[in-house]
Amino acid sequence: MLYHGHVRSALAIACLTATTAVAGAAEITLSDFNNAGFDYTFDNFTQTLGPDVLRLTDTSDGWGGGGMNDAYDLSAFAEARIVVDAIANPDNRVDTFTIELIDTHGNSGKWDFATTDLLPTGSTRLVARKTLENPESGINDYQSLDLANITKWQLLGQWNSPSPVDLSFDNVIISTDAPPPPAYPGAEPDAPWRAEAAARIEQHRKAGLSLIVTAGNAAPASDVTVRVDMTRHDFTWGTAAAAWRIEENNAASQTYKDKLHENFNAVTLENALKWPPLEGEWGHRFDKQTSAAALDWLSDNSFDVRGHVQVWPGYDNLPGSVRTKIDAFNSTASATVRDQLRAEIQTLIEDHITELALHTDGTITWWDMVNETRANRDLIEIFGESEVAHWFNLGRQANPDTPLFLNDYGILSSGGSTNSNNQQFYEDQIQRIIDDGGAIDGIGFQAHFDENSITGPAAINTILDRYAAFGLDLHITEFDLDTTDEELQAQYTRDFLTIIFAHPDVDAFTMWGLWEDAHWKPDAAMYRNDWSIKPNGIAYQDLVLNQWWTDEQTSTDAEGQAAARVFLGTHTITLEHRGITQTYLGVNIDDDTSLDLQLADGYDGTIHADVTNTSGRLHVAGDGIIGRLSLAGSYTQIDDATLVLDLEPTGRDTLFADTIHLGGTLELRVAFGYTPAPGTPLPIFFANQYTGAFDDVFADRLVVETYTAGQLFGVNVLAILGDFNLDQQLTADDVDILLANLGNPAYDLTRDNTADHDDLHHLITFLMQGTPGDANLDHTVDLLDLSILAANFDTAGNWTAGDFNNDNSINLLDLSILAANFGRSTIPEPGTLTALLLSTTLCRRRR
Repeated sequence: MLYHGHVRSALAIACLTATTAVAGAAEITLSDFNNAGFDYTFDNFTQTLGPDVLRLTDTSDGWGGGGMNDAYDLSAFAEARIVVDAIANPDNRVDTFTIELIDTHGNSGKWDFATTDLLPTGSTRLVARKTLENPESGINDYQSLDLANITKWQLLGQWNSPSPVDLSFDNVIISTDAPPPPAYPGAEPDAPWRAEAAARIEQHRKAGLSLIVTAGNAAPASDVTVRVDMTRHDFTWGTAAAAWRIEENNAASQTYKDKLHENFNAVTLENALKWPPLEGEWGHRFDKQTSAAALDWLSDNSFDVRGHVQVWPGYDNLPGSVRTKIDAFNSTASATVRDQLRAEIQTLIEDHITELALHTDGTITWWDMVNETRANRDLIEIFGESEVAHWFNLGRQANPDTPLFLNDYGILSSGGSTNSNNQQFYEDQIQRIIDDGGAIDGIGFQAHFDENSITGPAAINTILDRYAAFGLDLHITEFDLDTTDEELQAQYTRDFLTIIFAHPDVDAFTMWGLWEDAHWKPDAAMYRNDWSIKPNGIAYQDLVLNQWWTDEQTSTDAEGQAAARVFLGTHTITLEHRGITQTYLGVNIDDDTSLDLQLADGYDGTIHADVTNTSGRLHVAGDGIIGRLSLAGSYTQIDDATLVLDLEPTGRDTLFADTIHLGGTLELRVAFGYTPAPGTPLPIFFANQYTGAFDDVFADRLVVETYTAGQLFGVNVLAILGDFNLDQQLTADDVDILLANLGNPAYDLTRDNTADHDDLHHLITFLMQGTPGDANLDHTVDLLDLSILAANFDTAGNWTAGDFNNDNSINLLDLSILAANFGRSTIPEPGTLTALLLSTTLCRRRR
């Protein structure tokens, strides 16, 4: 509003007709307030003159000011800035004041100054953010302010503030040399709020994660690589989006949806759930079918959804059916008719709230129950103030499990004010809803900024503290900064996000749109129309998806312990050890968390992880133990990896998983003495789905083939390994057959594609469990074996000829082996004399 001041005498006016010449000057003093004051004050402002400063007070509110009827030619100062030296006295409660220049055409330009940095003693210098040629705001055509014909200037208090003013002023100067101030209070890199915010983020948005990792035998597992990767924030990072773009299936809409996935975990349908669109008043893109399809897609893709809005009580935001009745209500003086219309409107509202709950069908995470009651009062004027609480209670009946929010604008975007009339109204409105028994769960803060309404981070925190006292959830519901200054936009976006993320009572943030082609303020978008990202988008991603995103790697110590600080949210924890990776999905960390994790190798029990074996050796349950490894996930084996299972007469190791991908080697360790008959099926895996195939299957003493039957995977026993005559037992006959087929790969037992003495040794010592020295394979080392050895001494031969060390030569080494294993109850234990006699006999035969 333009203040014209009090009417002065004709003589005083005449004295001011001469224009103050300032051309070529670097600085001009509008007033130094040395025993001098304003020509006039207005709206209860009082000035007190002093030798050095002027004190300006208003005990009632911030509305008013004082002015000077001095004429200036400031055309040489187009690029200059207004400079004010001021003091905030102890009783001051306003956050800002304004300097106004008024030209001869009735245009006024205004420049705002924050009082937050002023001290109660000693003046502090404040510099206007913008130059004279670029006023921050004003009256009439302020952007064309005629600097050559300024007729007066005024100092104004804080418009719309209910708080008292008590400020002292030392100088008001226009200077071409004044350095520009920070873009907004707290924009400085070393501003105190930054360290405080960082400490609060560390305290409130992160938690300690402690792990104890044990091996299958319950021993601490050291040197296990641990990775902790975030997959979803606990904090809500959302955006407004158009339902029809989500519903459409084309290249442009797919990019739109991809960007939603990339940047956000929540979406507000910008217009689709408002009452008039749902009634079909906005065309086919805003009907119930479109919003239902969008809600289904959002639900299917794990987005939280903010419902916007159930009751928006202004005339222009209501459907035609309600507006018609409001018109009728306002045009009649009949109390009876008004009562009838009031009841009909109330029925429409109640039906709308119920139908909206049915339409959204549990897909809404939070509801903006009532929107903008300060500026939208048509329904409130019909029903009274207590009706707002009633709407909340209707919303609770229809949506018993969904938090309900009041939402309004002009609270944070206050230009720095922490106690404006808007803020006081909002506080009073919330308290009234509570006092009237309304089921309110949260407070929504729209945050639509332009360059002139920016509020510094410290003031944002102060405002949030004010409303946190209610003990309700605090959500930033609609953020944007409408400016073409992309550097300022990015800087403030970064700082705004930081201060709200640092506030422990704020749970959610919503960007009011992301793409220039689908934004109510295109300059405020984070993506241009060609989907190139703007600096504010880069700032958003750097914080939300980088600096505030867990991406940690560590390793366990000798005690199997590892620890990390992580951001609250859902994480994937990965353990890597000896070629085996265990992946724990969906680990929610919302407080300090301790986890005991077991490595799959050697474990008998259940592990809630996906296991990938790329090059390791995983032995279910470990040596000598028959057990079952159950994975609440998948098992994948590839490349050079090996899975080891024990088969015994009493049972066999088994693996259970949701899905199993086969590859690498399956090694079946068959207990000696356990010889399942050929044709015996041995199920060893249980899974809902199988893919792939083993590169190799190796079973001790058995020839097997794999099979799959439904959820079962196992092996069929084809034969006993080494049973060449297929009599289902291993005897000397099989040895003879092997000896007769040395060099034939079909008789290869050691998997080296040839049959040689190594295969013979493997058949006798491993498959037949023969005792070294038992030449005739009757499981007794006795004189018969000694006779065989003696008969073949000093010749080439094999096991059955007395070559027990498989060097293709029968000599003293083989005799020593026989002597070391000689003995049965019917044969005396050979002593030194016996051994000597045997040796002498053999030596004699050798000659």
